[in-house]
Amino acid sequence: MENTLIKYIRNREDEPIGAVAAVRIGDSVGVSCCLVHKTDREHISTKEQVRSQAISRAVLAKPFPIIPRSISGEYEKMLRRAQSYFKGCEVIPA
Repeated sequence: MENTLIKYIRNREDEPIGAVAAVRIGDSVGVSCCLVHKTDREHISTKEQVRSQAISRAVLAKPFPIIPRSISGEYEKMLRRAQSYFKGCEVIPA
């Protein structure tokens, strides 16, 4: 997918626990994330589910209520990466 950037977020045990996605739609780029809480890891356990949720939020420009401090650095990096990769597009943090 040439219009999508994905970065998986991992915990200290190197397990994927979330993802940050940037998706280009026309002249704009939506950036959002999905972080699986410890209690939900048995329900959402695959990288594909996490990736799908992050992409869906980015496409719909559905805002993530509060970006947790634990992933805020990765989120900010994705915003900068999206601005660099999708030159000339408006990057919309969702």
